[in-house]
Amino acid sequence: MHIRCERRVFIAFVAVWQIKRFDQGMLIWDEQEWEWQMKVSRFEVYLVNLDPTRGKEIRKTGPCLIISPDEMNDYFSTVIVAPMTTVIRNYPTRVTCMFQGKEGQVVLDRLRTIDKSRLVKKLGKIEPPIQNAILGILQQMFAK
Repeated sequence: MHIRCERRVFIAFVAVWQIKRFDQGMLIWDEQEWEWQMKVSRFEVYLVNLDPTRGKEIRKTGPCLIISPDEMNDYFSTVIVAPMTTVIRNYPTRVTCMFQGKEGQVVLDRLRTIDKSRLVKKLGKIEPPIQNAILGILQQMFAK
């Protein structure tokens, strides 16, 4: 059973003494996990806390693009994200785009699976032509 609720600021009583705050987005009650899960969609951009990291992974809280399919996003507590950067590099695995008035790139060579609890705030969604370019590069990356 799913109970859908949409609020700008929402307080959910997860257990008797536990309170969780969600800044925005849609929440879905997961009866198996007994918790509220944030509803996220493919190609939405979120501010994500990427710490802690290891090695050359991107460290910081920064914008990331959700690239996992909505079928996965609806049922798992994790999502696949691609970080976004304003540092432009001429790599075949990066897609240049404009987001919130800034030119940057979606870094498809640094994909990560993260828990939805790392999602800090929804920032927006990227345009359909950029979405298609990202899907094309992902197909090339994972093709035989």
